[in-house]
Amino acid sequence: MEKRRVQCTGGSSFSITLPKKWVEAHRIREKDSVTVLVRGTGSLIVQPPSEGVSVRRSISIDGLTEEEIRREIIALYIAGVEEAEITGRTVTKEARLAVRGSTEMVMGFEVIEESSRSIIVRNMISPEKFSFRNGIERMFSTTRSMFQDAIGAFAAQERTIAQDVIERDFDVDKLYFLILRHNHTLLQERISEEQMGVSLSAARYYAHIAVQLERIADHSVKVSQVVIENHPKLTPRLVRLLQALPRSLLPLLDEAAEFTRTVDKKRAHRILNTIQKSAGDIRPLYDEVIRHGLAGAVIVADSMDRFRGYIANMAEATIDHSFIEPGRGAESACYGVPLLIHSEYVKQISEDQHGCRAAPLWGHPPSCAR
Repeated sequence: MEKRRVQCTGGSSFSITLPKKWVEAHRIREKDSVTVLVRGTGSLIVQPPSEGVSVRRSISIDGLTEEEIRREIIALYIAGVEEAEITGRTVTKEARLAVRGSTEMVMGFEVIEESSRSIIVRNMISPEKFSFRNGIERMFSTTRSMFQDAIGAFAAQERTIAQDVIERDFDVDKLYFLILRHNHTLLQERISEEQMGVSLSAARYYAHIAVQLERIADHSVKVSQVVIENHPKLTPRLVRLLQALPRSLLPLLDEAAEFTRTVDKKRAHRILNTIQKSAGDIRPLYDEVIRHGLAGAVIVADSMDRFRGYIANMAEATIDHSFIEPGRGAESACYGVPLLIHSEYVKQISEDQHGCRAAPLWGHPPSCAR
């Protein structure tokens, strides 16, 4: 770190000199223009002319499976890459399909050029036109409908509705990836808080909320996959318990949408208190599942329990964010409430045994409650 003395020039302008090593490293010459970004913390960021150039990356897909190709491209997208060149000794038909399939999973990535040995993908969405708040609100809306329909599909054993829930998960994933992408772009200081219209701390807060919503959507998919793949038999009492779940759980999600929008810590505290007091509400569902040995239903019971944990994560993050100065950034932490897992039953019946695990999603960071 270097300290520079502020000088007054012309009676009204203030200036500082730039470090010589920095100037030489970026080959800056007299009369070149540099970019000055003002952070929410009050600090200034000086970027050399080259920083304005879009971020480009090149990856080789030789030896990679189709799944690995998808993971790589999603990772490039989340990292904020503007243009990616995918190369190989020979780009096979399967590899091309994997690349195109990956671009369909995100917003803005499009294939602009192809040859026998390379594919070039470019981002077409400007960060300045993106609203974190609107993205989060859309995630709340879609996730809510997915969760409600997944429970309804399980109770009624409606495979058509279950399949629709699974397909809607792609919409949630697209928003999730986009929020992570713009959060990383802001963290890398390739765009200013002013240009994005959001502070760095707020962007990190929204990214944390997006993770929780994506997890809820994933569990809605898991419940729907049980309907499609296992078609489990249900007792009348279990059906009644399932039908009552949305009435008790959806208001928690609605309240989370509101305290997230307003960063209202009082509401967040109320939700946490409610969740802690109602920790045993899910137990009748577990008891019914265990009593009748309903294998597929254990996934539903576990997902309902985790749903509460994800809401608690959002409430804790909101309380934290309410005390953080704009631009400082929030410390990532794993919060939640104890999950009511019946270990003796889970030992007998695992998700793997019944094929109920949700399809892998690429580029996801680890989750404390997953």
